Amino acid sequence: MRSPAPALVVAVPVAVGDLVDVGAPVLVLESMKMETVLHAPFAARVREVLVSTGGQVETGTPVIRLEPVAEDEGGGSGSVEKAAPLHLLDLPAPPETTAATRSRRSLDDLRSLLPDALAVEMEGAAVAQVCHDFARPFAVVRTISDRADAAAHGDFQRFVRDVAAPYSRDIVRAALAAS
Repeated sequence: MRSPAPALVVAVPVAVGDLVDVGAPVLVLESMKMETVLHAPFAARVREVLVSTGGQVETGTPVIRLEPVAEDEGGGSGSVEKAAPLHLLDLPAPPETTAATRSRRSLDDLRSLLPDALAVEMEGAAVAQVCHDFARPFAVVRTISDRADAAAHGDFQRFVRDVAAPYSRDIVRAALAAS
């Protein structure tokens, strides 16, 4: 997660290794005498706290890294939901930051969240960015069926039936239950 604005870190209510539920406060910032609480966007384990109380941060500064957790790992105060397949937590970077730097930060965020990922779906990411910029809700459920190597799925229909359909169904059900 990144700081949404220049701010003073006033509280870090979590530590590395803590399990947090969706919506749990993970950091409190103060900017212009207003407090901003950053909440966990998904059930997670705190992987890294990059700031400390009393420290100053600039817009776009990485402040905390969260790692999605599975349902059976449990959470802080309640039950933990299934780990989300993808959450790109890259808030707008400072205007002086180059596109290459923003891309590298985004890639680093993705790698920290999904260390075993083999690909990133770019079309949905582009639409998500536009929706984010215009404060519009957006969701993509997409499954890649072919690794283009010896481990590729030989039977596409079986892949759709046994992998893609149940996975997509569970994501949609979880999204509807959360709304």
